[in-house]
Amino acid sequence: NTTRALKGNKDVPMGADDKRQLTAMLSVNGVGESLPPQIIFAGKTDACLPSKEIRYSLKFQRWLWSYSDSHWTTQKTFKEFV
Repeated sequence: NTTRALKGNKDVPMGADDKRQLTAMLSVNGVGESLPPQIIFAGKTDACLPSKEIRYSLKFQRWLWSYSDSHWTTQKTFKEFV
């Protein structure tokens, strides 16, 4: 397991005790600019997602938060992404 964060960051939204698996959809546009990621958690409702405090914080407000039964990309989550 690996936690990724920018070097020097004082906070990372998921702590060491959080063992949930997720899928991160990362992309860039045609001119090479990074687009906001889609983070997919395993679950059947938005209760499986991080707290609203995290999701709506200034740092993550453009991220797309999704869920699927397996945390994998599905047709539904891909349509949300596009």
